[in-house]
Amino acid sequence: MEEIGWNLFVLFVHTLDTSADYLISGDTETKKYARAVNGVRETEGAFERLSASVSASQLQLWGAQYDEAMEKRGEFLRIFEVKESKGIYKHIS
Repeated sequence: MEEIGWNLFVLFVHTLDTSADYLISGDTETKKYARAVNGVRETEGAFERLSASVSASQLQLWGAQYDEAMEKRGEFLRIFEVKESKGIYKHIS
């Protein structure tokens, strides 16, 4: 994962960690569940906006890729990794 993506991931995990701990004081699995629920709530709006901004055929393609990844696992799970490409950098003098 590239450095920017990794930093965002760490920030995201830290946010989930601190926002869910006060909700439930119990076993580890219960805390993990609370963090997951909070994560879904926090990202639901962005997910809905993304879904509304792409075509139906793109949504079908993503759904098929998801189904294949869940069925076959292994290398197919790489579709969930964030891929970033660097933009073109031009030095302005």
